[in-house]
Amino acid sequence: ASRPEDEALQVLQILCDAFKSANLVEVNLSDNALGSKGISACRSVLSGQVESLQRLSLCNNGLSAASMEEVADILTADADDGSDSGCAGENLTQIHFFNNMSGNGGCHAFARILSRCSDALRDVRFSGTRAGRDGSQVVASALAAMEDRARNIVRLDLADNTFGIEGARNLAKVLRQTTNLTYLNLAECMCEDEGIGLICHSLWAADAPIAEINLSGNEISKSGARAIAEYMEENSTIKIFCAEENELTSLGVKRLVTALAGSDQLEEIRLACNEIGSIGAAAIVEAHGPDGEGMPGLKSIHLDRNYFSEGSVEALRAALGDRLGAMEDNDKDEDIDDGLSDDDEDEEDEDEDDVGHVADADVDALTAQVAGATLEHDLT
Repeated sequence: ASRPEDEALQVLQILCDAFKSANLVEVNLSDNALGSKGISACRSVLSGQVESLQRLSLCNNGLSAASMEEVADILTADADDGSDSGCAGENLTQIHFFNNMSGNGGCHAFARILSRCSDALRDVRFSGTRAGRDGSQVVASALAAMEDRARNIVRLDLADNTFGIEGARNLAKVLRQTTNLTYLNLAECMCEDEGIGLICHSLWAADAPIAEINLSGNEISKSGARAIAEYMEENSTIKIFCAEENELTSLGVKRLVTALAGSDQLEEIRLACNEIGSIGAAAIVEAHGPDGEGMPGLKSIHLDRNYFSEGSVEALRAALGDRLGAMEDNDKDEDIDDGLSDDDEDEEDEDEDDVGHVADADVDALTAQVAGATLEHDLT
């Protein structure tokens, strides 16, 4: 990093040119301040592996929208040797773009890449790219347009894309196709209750063997918690469940832990910062069971930054022991659950506008249209 830019670019190009026709299976250029000039210097190593390249990682590279466009041009360009090899994107099994600054323009470029990917694709990471609402919806639409080509995706990390409800509808379409999915990260995606309901319904329909799911930072309330709980009741594979920094409240958490109870696969739960009070604490203790029989595989549970009183914290520690994470930041001066009772939960159950039921009808209608789905945004 201390060398002059011209010298660094020259060295980079020399190194990349040496591997131009090396039939590389994986190219990982992460953690280098490439920018547009760096991508130009790397063009040979990226374009020279049309038939062999399977895994590409460009993380923490400072890629702008223009840089992403250049990457998309390289990966979607057909082979120039007169063969029928197609483009490099068609052979990709893994594609990672993380912690760049490409914004909405980078989303359009990524969508172009996805449009040329095949059912060989297994591992997708597009997160931390400063994407706005419009760009995030472009990505969601591009994934939905993959239709059956998405069926073999095993890992999907789309954290920090502001999809909103509209983007969640397209995510629900693609998640119906991903019957082999084992890892899903939708943290900080702002899907809200309705969007989470659609997503959970699709996960249930796909019946994928998901081992880890992250729904943190999606503005999920106790209503959205019901859709998650209904999905969890039918799932027997999740080992790590994360839904931090939402607004689940004690009633929402009670639904969740009741659904999770009895799972012998569950190893880790993260519910920090969710406005949980004494009712939620009691529900967690009950779901766990006196001897942990309710969650026999549990290794850790994280509940900090809630509204537990000292008594609730002590009850949690007594039940969970060293599996309970640090409890250093709780508002112990008031019980946020004052005034709540079981009657409040009963009223929620009778609500005619229940999120879970709306999700069923909505996703079914969307799925009926998926065969004719096209990108809603121009990818060119």
